[in-house]
Amino acid sequence: RSESLNVQISVRDSRRKIIQHFNRPRMEVYDEIRDPEEQHRLSPSAVFVRPLTERLLAYLKPAWFFYSEHFDKGEGNTLAIDTETRERLRALGYAQ
Repeated sequence: RSESLNVQISVRDSRRKIIQHFNRPRMEVYDEIRDPEEQHRLSPSAVFVRPLTERLLAYLKPAWFFYSEHFDKGEGNTLAIDTETRERLRALGYAQ
């Protein structure tokens, strides 16, 4: 809920990536072939955005119900992850 908190999720196809920020009014869209370092945003109104957004929603709907049960129980700050995932997150700088 804080402005400093950056809650986001992404979805990609073979070429493009969309990042949806939940607590900021923006969506980032990138062409990962032409711009692998994600330096130049594309328009969120591009024709390919809708199918990717639909994929994202298809993932989020069941996930929301799963995770919301944990939030309701006060367990929102913990999530069990396997060692491989933890190491990958650590390599990307998302975990310590």
